[in-house]
Amino acid sequence: MQVNAFSLRKQMAVVKDRMLALQIDVLSVCETWLTPNVDSREVEVPGYNLFRNDRGLPSPNPKQEYMFGGGVACYVRSDLPATVVYSPKIACVDENEVLAIELKFKTNY
Repeated sequence: MQVNAFSLRKQMAVVKDRMLALQIDVLSVCETWLTPNVDSREVEVPGYNLFRNDRGLPSPNPKQEYMFGGGVACYVRSDLPATVVYSPKIACVDENEVLAIELKFKTNY
């Protein structure tokens, strides 16, 4: 499942309730609006591992440390082995924000 959060912290109650009610395996989130100074505990969901790639660009506004918006994240059920394989830091706002995660599933072929 994928959601455009337009601020994950503001939408956290709804996101968490849906994830738990629907028993989602993997949820990808764009527009998290998280920055490197936001502790992951603020947006954790019990039973899920959180992987994130925050925008983290310096703000031109001296009253803000980081630029507004952006950011991607992925929640993966904690019993599913998952590894981040690609999570580049962007250098400017025009670059794509990417978070690639490898999931390992047991198969019986």
